[in-house]
Amino acid sequence: MSEGETNIHFRLTPSTRRTLAAALAAALTALGGRALAEVGLSASVVSDYRYRGLSLSDERAAASVSVSYDHPSGLYAGVRLIGAKSPGRETALMGRMHYAGFAVRRNARVSIDAGVLNYNLTSYRGRKRTVDYNELYAGVVGEHFNAHLYYAPDYYQAHLRTLYADLGASLRPAPALRVFGHLGALAPVGGRVFPQSRKVRYDLKAGAALDIGQAELNLSWTRLTPPFAPRALGGPRAERLEVGAAYFF
Repeated sequence: MSEGETNIHFRLTPSTRRTLAAALAAALTALGGRALAEVGLSASVVSDYRYRGLSLSDERAAASVSVSYDHPSGLYAGVRLIGAKSPGRETALMGRMHYAGFAVRRNARVSIDAGVLNYNLTSYRGRKRTVDYNELYAGVVGEHFNAHLYYAPDYYQAHLRTLYADLGASLRPAPALRVFGHLGALAPVGGRVFPQSRKVRYDLKAGAALDIGQAELNLSWTRLTPPFAPRALGGPRAERLEVGAAYFF
């Protein structure tokens, strides 16, 4: 998901600009009807911000803010900002994720959707490095499960094409308690495939969340296998227990 450390601004790739422009045009057209759109806002803190098994906060505590837009027509879009303290620096913006898509409801419990994701991510591990790349996705969302396939034509701007399969499930054994699980698999499918990226990489996540009014407390365990680099060589932990809290406005 280059940004300054004090001024937050969006720098979308051309393809994402076109996608969001089309989404906005569709939204303005749809808003001419009687149906009203829904806007969501949430804020969260977590001991280590992990995404697909990788730490986006360099294994430090992080905070994020998310804004989402859903229209009855099926159009949706959103953005998430992730901030954390970088080594020897003040709090910095570590990542931005933008997405836009369209969902079609098949029945009362299942819908299918497709869209585009843009990532702008900055790592301060070693030297500062920022990457900006896109993914296309499609999948199905059910009452207690979801399954999506993502395609990146230039994963992490490494001239590598990848497919990522994402399976998730959640249940509520009690009204205020939610348990969840996730399995993801990242595979190279073309481009400049380096020796360390030839293997399929899997990430697992399992956890539980407790609702307290409009807030949520959560505990989760994440594992990435094989790890990106040995821990002895300064690589991130392959396994991690995370605690966090979120508030939904």
